Amino acid sequence: MEPRKALAPKAKDLTRLYAGGDGHLGRGFHGGDLYLVPKGSLSEGDGEIVEEVAERIRPVFEHLRRQAADGELLHNDDTSVRILELMKENAQPRTQDCRDGPIEPNDSSQKKKKRTGMFTTAVVSVVQENKIAIFYTGRNHAGESLAELLKERTSTKLPIQMCDALSRNIPKEFKTLFCL
Repeated sequence: MEPRKALAPKAKDLTRLYAGGDGHLGRGFHGGDLYLVPKGSLSEGDGEIVEEVAERIRPVFEHLRRQAADGELLHNDDTSVRILELMKENAQPRTQDCRDGPIEPNDSSQKKKKRTGMFTTAVVSVVQENKIAIFYTGRNHAGESLAELLKERTSTKLPIQMCDALSRNIPKEFKTLFCL
């Protein structure tokens, strides 16, 4: 096992600042991997430091996600968001369906429209008397993001799901006790 390298003084300051309540742990910058998302803007070079800090606290995030998956009550909703990387992708000619892999050049069965929307989903899970908030950012709707979380579920009891009545808020692969 490789020894841990020490964080530079600036990284230590960022760790205290971002992990201590002035920021939040979530999915951000690149719309996929785990990142620590600071409030305000980053200065030149801070992105690498933030990524390093986020990787150091990834085990905490993973543990909270597993705990949240077993919540008795789940609230979920999404809102639109702009992600520069995905906006650039939207501007490119379509060479790949966002869900089904490469598009064959002469395949007329490719009727699906490329998904171009971008969303941040919040899932608040009530586990005993604790509330855990998990955020997902990317192209998935709230129900798809909730399904990702429910894949980690170990409890056999159906969770109570509270959300608005949009069909995209309901996970297709999992049953929940749906409440409006």
